[in-house]
Amino acid sequence: MRQIWYPAFALSILLMIAVALLMHKGFVPLDELIFERLALSILAYATVLSFMRLFWGRRPFFLWLSALCLAAFCREIHFDGTSTGFYIALVVLIAVVLFKYPTLAEYLNTRIVPTLLASAFFCYFLAQTLDQQWWRFAIGKPLWSPPLEEFLEVLGHFCILLLAIFSRKNTAQNLSSARPQLPYMNPDAFKWSITAAIVLLNVVLVFVPGNLAYLVAQHRDVLLGLYGVSHFITLLIIVPVSLLVICTIWRQQPDDSTPQREKTFKTLILTLAIIFPIIVVDVGMRLVQAKRYVGNPPLFHRPPNSTKTGIIHDLPETAFTYPIPRPGYPDTQFTLTSDKRGFRNKIDLDQYDFLMLGDSFTEGSDVTDDDIWPTVFADLTGNTVYNLGMSGGSPKTYLETLKKYIHDISPQTVVCMVYEGNDFRNSNFTEKPSRTSLSDTIFKRSPLRRFFKNALIRIFGPLNAKRPLARGKPLTPDHPLYAISCLPLVIPPDSNSKYYAFELKSLLEYLETADLFVNSPGFEKTCQSLRQIKQTCLNANARLIIIYAPDKPHVLMPLVKDTLSPKRLHAFMALKQKNLPAPDQLFEMLLPNFSVKETALANFCLQENLEFVSTTEPLRQAIASGTQAYFTYDQHWTPPGHAIVAQTLHQYLTNHPPSNANSTP
Repeated sequence: MRQIWYPAFALSILLMIAVALLMHKGFVPLDELIFERLALSILAYATVLSFMRLFWGRRPFFLWLSALCLAAFCREIHFDGTSTGFYIALVVLIAVVLFKYPTLAEYLNTRIVPTLLASAFFCYFLAQTLDQQWWRFAIGKPLWSPPLEEFLEVLGHFCILLLAIFSRKNTAQNLSSARPQLPYMNPDAFKWSITAAIVLLNVVLVFVPGNLAYLVAQHRDVLLGLYGVSHFITLLIIVPVSLLVICTIWRQQPDDSTPQREKTFKTLILTLAIIFPIIVVDVGMRLVQAKRYVGNPPLFHRPPNSTKTGIIHDLPETAFTYPIPRPGYPDTQFTLTSDKRGFRNKIDLDQYDFLMLGDSFTEGSDVTDDDIWPTVFADLTGNTVYNLGMSGGSPKTYLETLKKYIHDISPQTVVCMVYEGNDFRNSNFTEKPSRTSLSDTIFKRSPLRRFFKNALIRIFGPLNAKRPLARGKPLTPDHPLYAISCLPLVIPPDSNSKYYAFELKSLLEYLETADLFVNSPGFEKTCQSLRQIKQTCLNANARLIIIYAPDKPHVLMPLVKDTLSPKRLHAFMALKQKNLPAPDQLFEMLLPNFSVKETALANFCLQENLEFVSTTEPLRQAIASGTQAYFTYDQHWTPPGHAIVAQTLHQYLTNHPPSNANSTP
C-alpha cells in the first residue's frame, strides 16, 4: 500500500465526482450506449497492447495483466455467466500476485502500477455499489443513474489501459529521483492487504442483497430472500475459493522436495477426476432428455402424434413474490394433443374450412384442447378448423408455415393472429446462426446446468421468502418492496374482483411513441411478412383475416386509471426506466400510447385492403364486468378469454360474410 501515489489516486476520485456532477447538471449526455461502446473499445485496445508487450518483453507481469484485461473484456461483452466469472478471475489473479510476488515485484514496486490498479478497482467497486442500488436514497437520485455506473466502469478500464501503456520495471533510476526510495512491502503486510481485499469482496457480496423489487418485477427468482440466482451462484463459488486462498496465504509452507513434474501430474489427475464424471453425466442427460420441438425456426413444431397432460396452477412464478400475493385462476387440467404434422389438432382431415396462424395465443398455452379459441370457434360455427399456431412463433414463422401447409389443407379462410407483446420485435427477423456457438452448446444448453440451477431455486427460493414482510413494516415508499406494491391489479374493485400481474418490461414498451414505433425495423418487417402472407393466400384463393391479440397492460391499464396510485405506478416503472414524468403526469402520458401498436397495424391493414379484427375492447369489457380473461400470473388467456376471442371472430364473420365461399372479399 505504501507504493500507491495517493495524490494521483485522489485525482481519480475528484474526476469521478466532477463527471457525476456534470451528468447531474446535464452537461454530459446520459447515453448509456455510448459508454458501453467506449468501454469495449478501451478494453480491446488494452488487451491487445498487453499481449503485444508480453510478446515483446516476455515479462510475467504482462501475462497477468493480459488475463485481467481479457476477464474484464469478456464481462463487458456480457457472455452468459461472465459476471460470476469476473469475480472468480479477480480472486484468482489476486492469489497469483501473492504466490508469484517475487516474479511480479519488479513492476508492483513502482508508483504507477499500484496507483493505477487501486484506481481501477476503486472505480469497479463504486460501479457495483451503484448497480446494487446502495445510493438509491441519496439526494439527487438522477445522479445515480445507469450512465454514471457505465462511466465509472469506463474510467476503471481507462486506468487499466494506462497500465498497459505506461507500466515499467522498478530500476534504481526510477526510484532515485527527488522522492526517497520506497522499500519492498513487508511480506506480512502484503498478506494482510491481500486478505483484507478478499474479505472486503466477500463482505460486499454477502451483505449487499440484490434489488428485490426489480427481481420480482421482472419475474426473476430470489434465493434466501436476499439474492438473485446469479448473485447466489457467485457466492457459492467465491466464498469457498476465498477461504481456500486465505488459508493458503497464512499456512506455513512445508519443505517439499517433490519434483515439479510430479506435482503437475498429480494436479492434472485430480482435475480430470473432477471434470470427467461431470462430462459423462451431462452427456448422458443430453441423450435421454425429451425434445419439446422438432425442427428449427422459422419452421418447427411439436413431436407428431404426441399427447401431454397436466394441471395448470396459476401461481406466482417465484417463491419470493409481491407483498400481497393474490389468488389466481382455479387449477385446471389440460391435455395438449399434436397431430401427424406436430400441430395442436385432435382430428386429421384432407381439407379444412379455416386455417389459424399464430403463436402461443393461437396454439393455446396453459389451456386444454377443447378450450382454445380455434376449437371453440369451430364449435360455434360448425366449420372445420386447422390450428397451425405454435408457441414461440413470429410473423416470419407464420409466413413460412403457411407456405408449407396451405396447399395441403386448402382452406377457404386464413386467420392470422398478431400478438402485440412480441410479434413486432426486430429480433424475430434476425438471421439465427446456422451453427450454435460453443459456449451455448456447452453451457446454456447443458441439462446438468439447468438441473443444478433449478435445484438451487427449489431449495433456496422458499427459504426466507417472507423476510421483508415479516418486519411488520407498512408499504410506505421506504419499504424495499414498495415499488411492486401496485401489483397484482384488482379489477373490478368490488366483490367480484379478479387479479392481474405482469412483468415490468411489458409495461415499459408503452413508452414508445407512435412515430418511433411506425418507423421501427420490427414493425416494417412485420408488415412485409403480412404482405407476403396476403399474396400467398391470394395465390391459394383463400380469404385472409388479421386478428389482433393485445398485451396484458394494453387491456388492463385503462381500467385502473382512476384507482391505481400514481406514486406506486411511478415507483414501479422507475425500477428500470429513468427520467420519467412526475407521478401525476405519468398516466396521462401512457394512456395514448397503449393503442399505438394496434392503431398502426389497423392503419396498415386498411391501406393493404386486409380485414382486421381487434379483440382488445371485447376483452376489456369482459374483464371490467368480472370475467377473468387472463391468468393472474401468466400473460396468456384463460378459457373464458379464449371463448371471448372465438365469439369476437364469429361475430365479425356473421357481419362480414364472404360474397363467395371460394373467393376473397
